Amino acid sequence: MSGSPQPRRPAESLRRGAAAGIKEELLNFFEHLEEELYGTDFCAIARAVPAWSAICAALSACAMHEQELRTLHGVVTGLRRSA
Repeated sequence: MSGSPQPRRPAESLRRGAAAGIKEELLNFFEHLEEELYGTDFCAIARAVPAWSAICAALSACAMHEQELRTLHGVVTGLRRSA
């Protein structure tokens, strides 16, 4: 991880008016996803930081509910287990 550029946190791109709990859970999801991506060397590629920004922007633009975020956490966890 050290030496790799750190992607920006998506907090400023979260939809205005979203419930505080959803914002917090979305940030938790981004941290979980980022942690798993670092484990697969995704972020070691020079183009990964722009890709990470695009992923964060796309997911932040969605008006997700708690259940949808829990599902995404499960997907990321499942990918780790299958690798």
